Amino acid sequence: MSLPSPHLHHSHHYELWYFNARGRAEPIRMMFVVSGTEYEDHRVKREDWTAVKATGDLPFGQMPVLFVDGIPIAQTNAIMRYLAKKLDLSGRNDYENAQCLMYAEGIGDFMMKMRPIFMEQDAEEKKKKIVEAQKTFIPEFLTTYTKFYVANENSAWFIGSKMTWADIIIYNTLESLDEQHPEVMSQFPKLNTFMTNFQTVPKIAEWLKNRPKTDF
Repeated sequence: MSLPSPHLHHSHHYELWYFNARGRAEPIRMMFVVSGTEYEDHRVKREDWTAVKATGDLPFGQMPVLFVDGIPIAQTNAIMRYLAKKLDLSGRNDYENAQCLMYAEGIGDFMMKMRPIFMEQDAEEKKKKIVEAQKTFIPEFLTTYTKFYVANENSAWFIGSKMTWADIIIYNTLESLDEQHPEVMSQFPKLNTFMTNFQTVPKIAEWLKNRPKTDF
């Protein structure tokens, strides 16, 4: 398995702001982890969120935000694309970079479909929505990404022969699905193989073992 080349000149100061949760920030954290790049993992307490938001320092009034030498970058995909170039986690050419974005955008579409489940407050309604999702768009999503994975023959990764930022965001999505819908994930062995490959990368394995334990 090919991993990012070690960088000896990370001269920027990186500070990542998010809640004490995996959520949208975890793929970004993993980019720093796998590339061996130092950064500040600033976890905002829920009770401090109103005050943080009121500072006006967050471009869209939401997180995650990555401060690079004090300059803010917002939106998860924008942050990840920026870091991918800095940390050797981009594709090798324009086509591979387009693939990275395509897979990331596809996950964004999928998460929009999942959003009504997360937001549902009524327990019975939530249960109905979960059952429907497990019959429809969750397996559809997993089938699509299995095809993407299988199409990149003889590689542990989704694109080319080395890990890219797309692998990281895909892994985090699959990890969440495996936690919340294991009975569906178990039907997709190729994706489970990918997850195992990802989890056995030494720096990732260490992070998964030692990262703060959070509900999501």
